[in-house]
Amino acid sequence: MSATEILKYLPPQEIPASITNELIRERDLAQQLLVHIMTLRRWHAQGIGPSRVSVGRQRYYRRSAVLNWLEQHQEQGIARRRKHRR
Repeated sequence: MSATEILKYLPPQEIPASITNELIRERDLAQQLLVHIMTLRRWHAQGIGPSRVSVGRQRYYRRSAVLNWLEQHQEQGIARRRKHRR
């Protein structure tokens, strides 16, 4: 059984602190990115947002996945801007 599968069976208040330090709640990430929570959900449905973990009804994002996604997004944005300048 994978860690993600194990987390599905734990109530959010019982997840160890060492794990939650790596996880960001969906609403907190939306606030940090200055987007609506529905935008994060739409990105997930479209397969274009950072990967997430669900624990019960709660959705979390790994900090490392968000940082990687932001780096990729930044690089794509730079490539698009260069393309439009020509």
